[in-house]
Formats: sequence, C-alpha cells, structure tokens
Amino acid sequence: MSFEWERTRKLRLLLTGLVLVIGYPIIAVTGVVWTFSLPVAKVPLSLGVALAAGISALFGWVLGFSILLSQSYFRGGFFDAAGSRVLVRQALVLCISVVVMNAFSQAVLVLIISTSAERSSGPIALDAELVLYLVFMMIPMFMAGIGWWLMFRSVRPEPPRW
Repeated sequence: MSFEWERTRKLRLLLTGLVLVIGYPIIAVTGVVWTFSLPVAKVPLSLGVALAAGISALFGWVLGFSILLSQSYFRGGFFDAAGSRVLVRQALVLCISVVVMNAFSQAVLVLIISTSAERSSGPIALDAELVLYLVFMMIPMFMAGIGWWLMFRSVRPEPPRW
C-alpha cells in the first residue's frame, strides 16, 4: 500500500467522521426542539418521538466517533485488515440502530397523527410542517448509511495490482 493510498483513506475517514460528529448534535437539538413546537406536542406520546429521535442521534454520534477512530488501522503504509473487521461490524450495528430508532420515532409520530381523530381536541391535519419534519428526520438515516458505506469502502483493502 502506498502512502498516498493511506493518506486518501485517512482523509476520507476524517471528513466523514467530522461531518457525523458535528452534524448529529445539531440534528438532535433541532429535531427535539421542533418536536415540541409541532401541533402534536400536546399529546403525551410526543415525548417518545423526541426521545427516540435523540437516541437515534446519539447512536449516529457514536458512529461518527468510530469512523474517526478507524484511522488508527492505517500505519506507515500498512493496513490492519483483521482488526478493522470488528470496527466495521460495530459501525454496521450503530448504523442499523440509527435507522431503527429513527424509524420508530417517525412511526410514533404517524401513530399520533392517525389516531388524532378520536381526540376531544380535534384531528391533527398532516400539514406542510409535519411533512417537512418527517423529511428532516430522515436525514439521520441517510447520514448513517452513507457514513457506514464510506467507512466500509475506506477500510476495505484493495486487491494487489500486478
């Protein structure tokens, strides 16, 4: 492995990890605050929506740190492929955790909206703000998937070229 190959991989891992480490707290704070400003905020289950969104962002934040730490498998032109397998599995579990918790958060929000017709306060309409919130809360899932894919592509050793 050449030093240029190593430098390219390490830079990709650094940038991907930094985007996740910086981006997920911003998404978490925005998502939790936005949850309590939605029309569903009066429903007690909205606390579950905010909590699941926050836990999802926490898993994504840890995923960002594991991507940052994956740079340690590159040393002086050599790559520790055996050690990186554990990290790839760990990152996959974190990525799946982000997707599951985020999907749970959105499912609870959709449940609140769909069962609001029976409430005494009246039905909650699926307006533009709720749709925009649902789209915004899909961003962590895509970030986790792209981050894991970039990490997987970076720590996978290339076959030797003859």
